Amino acid sequence: MKEHDNDSVLDPLILVNREFIIRERGTWIEACSGEEVEHLKSAAAQKHLINLLRRKVRTLQQDVHSLCEDDGGLKRWRLHTRLTHPLHVAPKLLKESYNCLVTNQAFCKFLEILSKYPRLIQPTDNQFRTFHLCEAPGYFIQALDRFLCTYHPNLQWYWEANSLNPYCEHLQACDMILDDDLMYAHPARWRFGSDGTGDVTKWEGPYFRTIVGVGFDLVTADGSLYTQDRPDEQEEIVASLLQAEVNAALRLLRQNGSFILKLYNMFLPATRRLVADIASRFYNVSIFKPMCSKSGNAERYLICMGFMKKELGNNVQVGTCLVKCEEYFTLLQCDAIRTNIETFSSSTSNFQNKLNSYRDRLIGLFLKNILAVYIANPFRESWLRCNGGNPWKDMFGDNYIERLKVLSTPEKARQYMSDQLRLELLSGGVGELIAESDMIDVEWSSEELDFIHSVEADLPLEKAEANRFVVYGPKMPLKHSIFTLPTYLHATLQFAPSCSIDLCVPSGTEHSSYAKRVCDLIQRRKNMQITIEANRMTSKKDWLFVLRRLAENVMAVEELTIVWGDASYPLILSRFSASVISFLTIIFSKFHLKQGVNLAYFSHPNYPEDMPKGIVTFLKECVNRSTLLLQFVPINILAAMYTEIFGFNKRQWRLIMINLADQF
Repeated sequence: MKEHDNDSVLDPLILVNREFIIRERGTWIEACSGEEVEHLKSAAAQKHLINLLRRKVRTLQQDVHSLCEDDGGLKRWRLHTRLTHPLHVAPKLLKESYNCLVTNQAFCKFLEILSKYPRLIQPTDNQFRTFHLCEAPGYFIQALDRFLCTYHPNLQWYWEANSLNPYCEHLQACDMILDDDLMYAHPARWRFGSDGTGDVTKWEGPYFRTIVGVGFDLVTADGSLYTQDRPDEQEEIVASLLQAEVNAALRLLRQNGSFILKLYNMFLPATRRLVADIASRFYNVSIFKPMCSKSGNAERYLICMGFMKKELGNNVQVGTCLVKCEEYFTLLQCDAIRTNIETFSSSTSNFQNKLNSYRDRLIGLFLKNILAVYIANPFRESWLRCNGGNPWKDMFGDNYIERLKVLSTPEKARQYMSDQLRLELLSGGVGELIAESDMIDVEWSSEELDFIHSVEADLPLEKAEANRFVVYGPKMPLKHSIFTLPTYLHATLQFAPSCSIDLCVPSGTEHSSYAKRVCDLIQRRKNMQITIEANRMTSKKDWLFVLRRLAENVMAVEELTIVWGDASYPLILSRFSASVISFLTIIFSKFHLKQGVNLAYFSHPNYPEDMPKGIVTFLKECVNRSTLLLQFVPINILAAMYTEIFGFNKRQWRLIMINLADQF
């Protein structure tokens, strides 16, 4: 095994050509010759080489760990490896100088892949269909859009995508990407599975049949899992995800299609078998590490072109080929880690000069390889919309995964809540409540309420469901909310889970006698002022029936107040609860979210002629499937309501923490 010195590791040409060809024209490549071939044919020899490679990586990772034992060391190490990876500036460079407004490292990596393997674009009848697994936040789609607009402006492109659902309350926030710009702009293009989570490992045959259609020309899978706290277990941790991505690709691809899969090390026999099995279904297969991928990590991409429905089969060369492939990439990784370690404390002018020269040459080669001068001037407008306007994205901030994982025990969560209460009291005074908003006037446009018109007699709610206006899913515990600070909710679920009460999602399923009485009062049109005790509403069906009666008897209620009769402080956490509040603003033109046990106030009902056509039918259809209903207004309406709901929750959290103070 040949190792390199620091000077060779800082050779830009090494980063340009990090490719290992596995199959060519349907034949496995001979990765070595002569005595080495005979030697590596034995399983024992392959195992010995793999174990040797794995020990080398683990030894270097332990050396890195010793440099990063405290927060200061970790910060210095991250800064140092950022400097020795000059292409961290690539996204900014493309944005500022090459007219690529939406970029990140994934965008740059996929541009490299598309430029190196132009045969990935193989349309069928001038139509190019792509599916992107584990795609959030969507930079592979953004890069493909720019590439197609530049080099294939007349091609008809249709795309769909999958990711863990950032709106799903049943997933941990630390398990998913919460940048949802592309998802927010194109909600109907995203597939979250029958359970609504987006977890591709749970997808089964019946669900695939709903999305495959005529198949896809290109499938990408850029999935990963958080492994920073367990880098030596990365391959084991991602194994089930890789298998699920491969299974999905085999079902989604059409004949002669292409597949791109993010990989890491192939130390495990199971990983090599998976790669061998998927590669045997394609004519041309390479493993490629883009220039924008950090040299010190194990990331690389399996590039598969020319899909065949029937497997061509493996031969004795495949084991040797994949072991030699792993040796090639692991030695490059080890050289990079070793160089980073040896230069960690180096501040000599000689090293800095080498680094500057390396950076300049590398950036030049990168721009040349992706043909940046052409990418800067596409021949057609983007296929994509990015409306922005999703206000919850910035709430999570940088490194939110690390911040949430710190709150992993009840004791750490208790300490966090105690610290937050202290800060709240210092900023506002003991017992002082955060100011409530004034009465707010609401007037939704006809376009915003078009989702209500989507209910048709022959296809009730199907159009609304297809466009993600209405969302269904199984009942599961709430773990996440886009309407509140993730650290507050995460800490409360760890330390005092009974305090995380979701306003409109009680545990029952049947229509309660209390809700029936409220509906009767509305229907008799004798009560111009009604108070709903939310704690006595026992099911989603209760809330939907009340909304339906209000819509049927517009003007019967002049004022509606929602209160809470228990000694607790509910929150608006789920999309269902936010949908209830939002729908009330369609019926009433003024509202006020309050605090404590006096929760909300609505007044000035809209005139019947101003109500959207079909509102009663829409709510009736929602009632029929109330148990599984998760959301029944579009995400843009929830975004418009976000500021008020977030403010309400912030006021409630403060009261919750004051109430828990004696436990701190």
